[in-house]
Amino acid sequence: MKQLPAETVRLLSSSQVITSVVSVVKELLENSLDANATSVDVKLENYGFDKIELRDNGDGIKAADVPVMAMKYYTSKISSSEDLENLTTYGFRGEALGSICCMSEVLITTKTADDDYSTQYILDRSGHVTSQKPSHLGQGTTVTVLKLFKNLPVRKQFYSTDKKCKEEIKKIQKLLMAYAIIKPELRITFTHNKTIMWQKTKVSDHKMAFMAVLGTAVVSNMIAFQHHGEDPEVFLSGFLPKPSSDGYLTSHSGSERSFIFVNNRPVYQKEILKLVQQYYNLKLHKNSNRLCPVFFINITIPPSAVDVNLIPDKSQVLLHNKESVCLAVEDVLTSLYGPLTPAVSFETDTSAATSADIFVNEVEQMNVSANEIEPRNIDPHACTKLFSFSNAQNGKTEKTTEVCLKNQMCNNSPPGLSTKKKISDNETAACDKFQDGSLNNYLCEHQQNKSKDHRSRLLTENTKVSTEELMVKMEEMWETLNEEEKKKYEEKAGRDLERYNKQSKKAMDQSIQRSTKEREKKHKSKLKDCLSNQQKLDKHFHSQTEKKHNNCKAIKAVQVPFSMDSFKHKLRMLEQKESDKEEPCLLHLQSFPDAWIITSEKKIMILNPYRVEEALLFKRLLENHELPTEKLDKPIILTDSVFSDSRYKEVLCNMPSESIRFDGSSYLLDSRLSANGFKIKIIPGVSAMENQLEIVGMSNRLPYYGVPDLKEILSAVVNNNAKEVHECRPLKVVNYLEGEAVRLCRQLPLYLSKEDVWDTICRMEKQLGNQHKVCVHGHPFVHYLTDIPQSN
Repeated sequence: MKQLPAETVRLLSSSQVITSVVSVVKELLENSLDANATSVDVKLENYGFDKIELRDNGDGIKAADVPVMAMKYYTSKISSSEDLENLTTYGFRGEALGSICCMSEVLITTKTADDDYSTQYILDRSGHVTSQKPSHLGQGTTVTVLKLFKNLPVRKQFYSTDKKCKEEIKKIQKLLMAYAIIKPELRITFTHNKTIMWQKTKVSDHKMAFMAVLGTAVVSNMIAFQHHGEDPEVFLSGFLPKPSSDGYLTSHSGSERSFIFVNNRPVYQKEILKLVQQYYNLKLHKNSNRLCPVFFINITIPPSAVDVNLIPDKSQVLLHNKESVCLAVEDVLTSLYGPLTPAVSFETDTSAATSADIFVNEVEQMNVSANEIEPRNIDPHACTKLFSFSNAQNGKTEKTTEVCLKNQMCNNSPPGLSTKKKISDNETAACDKFQDGSLNNYLCEHQQNKSKDHRSRLLTENTKVSTEELMVKMEEMWETLNEEEKKKYEEKAGRDLERYNKQSKKAMDQSIQRSTKEREKKHKSKLKDCLSNQQKLDKHFHSQTEKKHNNCKAIKAVQVPFSMDSFKHKLRMLEQKESDKEEPCLLHLQSFPDAWIITSEKKIMILNPYRVEEALLFKRLLENHELPTEKLDKPIILTDSVFSDSRYKEVLCNMPSESIRFDGSSYLLDSRLSANGFKIKIIPGVSAMENQLEIVGMSNRLPYYGVPDLKEILSAVVNNNAKEVHECRPLKVVNYLEGEAVRLCRQLPLYLSKEDVWDTICRMEKQLGNQHKVCVHGHPFVHYLTDIPQSN
């Protein structure tokens, strides 16, 4: 054997920590959040393989920590393994930056509140600083990762297809959404190839964050909850779909919109996900059991009760009190959706059930049904602890089941009672024993099975005997007990009988109260019916009286020309006109949030509502948006030499202006100028052509904006007779407003409801009319798919 070189060891260990672009973004984002950042910008180029840049406004890296900031196992978050018991940060191992350096080129620019300026550091593959230079960036840290996986060609080849790369983008977006939900105060922007893919602004609470990520339509179908489990250390909060929610909005084909957090850390917990999915599908959407509900659950437990150091990316954790957490989640789901049926509960854990357990469950179901059918005829002397089944061979926990047997059920079962298992003759004989013998004696005879040693030996030695033979052996074992043991079991049997009598009495009282309430309800409904019928009789009598009174009046007959043929012809024309109206039908593809299928009587098309919204926003901005103006330090005087056409100055002088000031000057008020960011002052001269014009204010939103753009406005007014603002926008303003429309459209919810899409289509027809229906990028709103064949 030979020891591996240090460089090879670094590469092998780093490739386990950094496995994809998502893992790089996750590690850098968690470093930013640990540094108290409230604003994070994530930028990718070529799906992150050429460049990954993450910029935050956090605390920055101190100058003393710079030499070791990318060295493996250097961290400021813990100092020993005991600190994991009180962990409050996302990271703690100190190997993220070092692992990234080992597989890419890394540049770090950082500035703290105490630094005068920021500094950019270039790191080598070992994490050492090789050079540095001052930078212009503000407080915070910017990490730039170049040429990821340059020394791992196989892994880079794995992401060579567009499908794999797009899946990586979706994973990054889900990761950012998770942190955006759990951190309402966080502002996130995600950009790929200089195109904003997704962004979220700072909000006040988790509800607003959830709404910013998934949209108003989804959150309106959710219900917030907070729950303290039986374990006082377990606290749950979040949002679940309402029982009456729209399945289209609150479900997804995958788990991309299912968010689970443990102490504000996004994790994958298969048991909790399946539990929520089971309740959701069985109680809300019984026809499907493959849908993943949209939900958000944050589990708060002590840091000492969770082990985060389980896998390198920390996406899965180990819960020490997992049973308590799952029980608390099930309590929340039960209170919201109701309990699951016994059959469903039984199917969820059949692996741990023995054959004896199955028999007991069947008998229990039989007896519960019997109690519901005849609640008043319960014989208190027909219930006892009959058997205690356990799997003695594999050491599973023992299960004791109360089985209620009635002589009537054994001999002749009621017609309405259906059981899953027929009762054998031996079991009938066992039922008869209840009536022949004393109940207390019988209870004592069977309570000997409470002894674990006796029960284990009895069941293992007599696995195939009948119930009658088993009872004989139980009686023989009873005789072998001493007086003290017999007395102990007799006392326990007495307590069981007393408890059963109390429960029987309580059940009878409840049935009496229920029947009383039902009688009162029936009486009230009859009384209400009587009153309503009386009102109908009065109304009918009154109408008959009025009709008789009106018939007494003189009736004037008027002849109206009418033709049945003409009436039939007009009716056919109306039916034909109604049939010609095409009412399109909207269908949505859950896997593609920006794709809606529009079907009419003749053709099938696919609609992108976001492109429509983009065009509508651009049209509204073009017509109504006003660019803010900023006062110039030195006004720009508009002389004749500035304008290439003398008509431009004449147009300016004829525009409306405000009232003249004390110095004789005034400001032009034309909206075609002010909306485009120009504030022009006019100083009167001897004649109108000698008036002096000055630009005293101009918009600072556009680079190199000035007199040439003003000439574009005046050219549209002079040559095209532009009367409205949107008719005389300069090219720079048009491009700026297009970008604003795209930015605003990116803030729309990821999933639109059917009503929102219908509203978008209506506004498109109303505002755009017959215009060429394309977005600001020139892409059409609707793509034609195929024609619907006409049937004969």
